[in-house]
Amino acid sequence: YGEGLGATEQAGATAAFSLGGMQAQICGLPARLVFNSGTGQINGIVPGGVSGNTSCAFSVTPTTPYNIPTPAATTRVPITPQNIGIFTYAYSADLTVPIITNANYQLIGPVAPAFVRAKKGEVLVLWTTGGGLTNPAVPDAQVAPPTGAAMRAQPVIQIGGANAQILYAGLAPGFQGLYQINVAVPPNTPGGKVTLTIDSGTTYDLYVE
Repeated sequence: YGEGLGATEQAGATAAFSLGGMQAQICGLPARLVFNSGTGQINGIVPGGVSGNTSCAFSVTPTTPYNIPTPAATTRVPITPQNIGIFTYAYSADLTVPIITNANYQLIGPVAPAFVRAKKGEVLVLWTTGGGLTNPAVPDAQVAPPTGAAMRAQPVIQIGGANAQILYAGLAPGFQGLYQINVAVPPNTPGGKVTLTIDSGTTYDLYVE
């Protein structure tokens, strides 16, 4: 987020090293960009080559020519092997929920009919970012293969205080930067609002029948 990050809204069909007149680098490596709002927000993907660093210089520069040279906007960001977070959906000004779906891609949440509740024993899909490197490795210029690509460091998920079985945790097939975790709700999970915890330290509300 910032100012002077381009004036044209543009989204990449997959990802590009330049988008909306801007480019970004992390540790000197070009980052693939997936969205430029044209109003001060750029979304991109951290290059796999930064692995092994604890922090990196991050810079954003325009790609379009200007009469007056424009310096890069530069800062320093911490780097960690994995830091999983679930994407969120703002249903209203008062309610934001994690993007968790059932096998039919129905959103889990508290308000019917906009959302459904999770069922004990069923498999849910957590739509996440920050899963880190995968096996097989997916080059920055490519999307995940049709079979996906599993996270090298498999997370631990708890639902209602109990460890949940993970069936898959890795890049979503055909995507860049989007991970999915397929997890089974423990059969003894209490009904109502329970806590879902990822071992990266993040917690979310999950609504169970």
